[in-house]
Amino acid sequence: KWYTAPMEIDMISTSPTPLLISPTIRTNVPGTVLKAGNGYYNSAGDLLFYIADGNIYDYNNTIMSPIRGGGTEIIVLPFETNNNCQSKYSVFITTGGFTSASSLWQYIVDMKSMTVTEVYVDQISYNGSPSTEYGAIALSKPNPASSNDRYLYFLAGPGTIGAANGGQINKIIIHNNG
Repeated sequence: KWYTAPMEIDMISTSPTPLLISPTIRTNVPGTVLKAGNGYYNSAGDLLFYIADGNIYDYNNTIMSPIRGGGTEIIVLPFETNNNCQSKYSVFITTGGFTSASSLWQYIVDMKSMTVTEVYVDQISYNGSPSTEYGAIALSKPNPASSNDRYLYFLAGPGTIGAANGGQINKIIIHNNG
């Protein structure tokens, strides 16, 4: 299932349909998301933490940390390979664009200590095209040949074709330990 509060979508079904997350099945359901949002649940379906409206919330709906600029794109990635028993997660977000450089940030969410650490990762310069500037991220599958490292692709540019118009793609290695 995919969760974007307050809806859940069963992606195994032949016709995935968004349904309201049932409070009888899920506890501490986050409210309606007005901006980018993402959540992480354990194998039993219990909410661990979620991102909504520019904040990281714990399973009790308590703000753990604000996110710079609210986060334009969000990727949640557990440390190590066993998603169900880990307590640390990387939350990668992009900020900026349109009128400033696009930046990539990592928020390390530690559910054992209930802390969040903010780490600046990368930046792609603003080229002066405010009507079309953007930033985006994508994540590769784990690579078993390199201890399950992944590549995070961070890109930004004016959204127009041609080398003279600028734009850049940076490839960042995400090691299995975050």
